[in-house]
Amino acid sequence: MSILFYRFFRCIPRLRSITLSSRQSSTSSIDPAEINRFRQLSSAWWNETGEYAALHSLNQLRIPFIREQLLQSSSKTNDPIKPLKDFQLLDIGCGGGILTEPLARLGASVLGIDAVSENISTAEFHADPILK
Repeated sequence: MSILFYRFFRCIPRLRSITLSSRQSSTSSIDPAEINRFRQLSSAWWNETGEYAALHSLNQLRIPFIREQLLQSSSKTNDPIKPLKDFQLLDIGCGGGILTEPLARLGASVLGIDAVSENISTAEFHADPILK
């Protein structure tokens, strides 16, 4: 189990299964206004009653759903303590790690990436040292 966070455009040399092109597209789907909005809220990610309260509540549904879907679609042996052991997951737009960290706690090796570097800093600061 491990948890890693990277800024979206940072080169990720440790991942062999992802190839990054040296060419950059002239268009982007990243909205600068959204980046600024999430940058301003980066310190609020782990406040369960704040701006991201809905995401924290949603985890009660989506973590079991993701776990069950992964286990149903895989022939991997289910470890009752770490059911997602041996799974490698990518959390694109991970924000402060609200989804990334619980998946890592279930045993998955999770890479979280985000376009807002402050979100990555928040996720890294909050991450349980056992998961690193």
